[in-house]
Amino acid sequence: MNIFGNLKKEYDICIVGAGVLGSYLASLLVNSNKSILLLDAGPNDTPVLGRNFIKEITFPDLPYSGALLGRYFGLGGTGVAWGGSLVQYSNMDSYSSCKSEWSYIDSLYDNYAAEVLNNLSIPDNLKSEYFSGIYNKNSYISDGILCNFTRIKSLNMPFYNRNFFEKYRRVFEKSENLQILSNSALINYSVLEGGKKKLILRNVLEANSVVETSCKFLVIASGAIESSILVSSYYDNTNTKLNNLSDHISIPLFSFSGSLKSQIIKDFSPSIYNSWLLTNRLIFSNVKKINFPHFLHFTFNDQSSSFFHFKKLLAAFQSRNFQLNSILNFFAAFSYFLRLLISYTLRKKVYFSPDSDVTLRFDFESSDPEINSVGISHNSNRFVNWSITDSDLERVNLVQDTLYSLFIKNGVSEKDIKLIKHSLSSIRSSDNAYDAYHPCGMLSKYCSEAKVIGQHNVFALSTASLPSAGNANPTFTSLCEAHSVAKLILNND
Repeated sequence: MNIFGNLKKEYDICIVGAGVLGSYLASLLVNSNKSILLLDAGPNDTPVLGRNFIKEITFPDLPYSGALLGRYFGLGGTGVAWGGSLVQYSNMDSYSSCKSEWSYIDSLYDNYAAEVLNNLSIPDNLKSEYFSGIYNKNSYISDGILCNFTRIKSLNMPFYNRNFFEKYRRVFEKSENLQILSNSALINYSVLEGGKKKLILRNVLEANSVVETSCKFLVIASGAIESSILVSSYYDNTNTKLNNLSDHISIPLFSFSGSLKSQIIKDFSPSIYNSWLLTNRLIFSNVKKINFPHFLHFTFNDQSSSFFHFKKLLAAFQSRNFQLNSILNFFAAFSYFLRLLISYTLRKKVYFSPDSDVTLRFDFESSDPEINSVGISHNSNRFVNWSITDSDLERVNLVQDTLYSLFIKNGVSEKDIKLIKHSLSSIRSSDNAYDAYHPCGMLSKYCSEAKVIGQHNVFALSTASLPSAGNANPTFTSLCEAHSVAKLILNND
């Protein structure tokens, strides 16, 4: 199967990875009259999970499945399963171990956050409410069981728009300047005369099918691990180890019952604005001993079979993978859909029944990023290694004990709250504790502000190039960074 038959000898821009960031960057450049090659190692229909899709990658002692569930390959990439969260930068990020580098993130929000939200067609009635919470203007909760907490607003995109390749597919198909190549992996790049980059591409379906092309600007927008392998391979031909793998862990602390659960559903269940969800994240205010990046959030799980089928239907919308069971899911989900419609009409809220499970989760960065690493050997397998430590468990216990005392002080009945106790072994074996898979910081050795050091025309548009995950889902930060990269390319041609 010759997938390289129409490949040109040279392009103005090559974007590696057609996931959320690669597709978004392509949408910013597609009308620039530049020749663009957008390539992805996965198939051209539905993206697939690929633990070892390009190079053999091993995960020794991996405590959670989250790292694997974030590794989709294909047009749309992890956008087929991404939660679609656009989370604000907050003052909690100043506690990051990479504090000095967050000034760059600050400038990204100042310059490009509004453009990102406009491009994603955020409803006008959400803009002012969302932006009122950015930086130090987050909402302070002055009463109730969570008084003295700060509320951070998080936008969740409509399911149908979370797959960015599909979102921009029609724009791409109309362009005569954009060529899309699936099942194609960039395995190496080097410098040609004049600074252009020579690219070595391989057909992942045929191991011996390798071709060359070149480009003026190279943007590596693949997953964090793949981006790290590509960039570091240019500099290091021997073994190397990339430390500071920012590990983002999510653990349940409490479940709730009785009137307290009903009140939480009423106050903290997601609001709906034109298919967008507005959710809440919480951080401690004025608690000096909790001075590390974290957030708390409620999760709601309706136990009805109708809700289960409704979630299946939404997943099919997001992945564009409609099959016969999608029709069956629609009929099975009909009773929940009616309740949701009534709840939206009356309260602009997502509906959750009184029997729903309500849990408060704690998300935080690993306390010791030095033990988390990606090892890259160019003669053998790659490996990824991270783990829960005693220091991480100490943070979990500290937050849980502090919260419990606050709840009791604020009038919560002990019978309405249940502690979910943890040990290292229980966390590692639990499906409820998982790695949120935000591996940031791996490329700090090679990149500065998305630019690969020493290469004016190579960019790493990946969460791996950010200093850390911080308090927020880093995708929104990277979408802002895509605007910065597009501007640099267009202004430096």
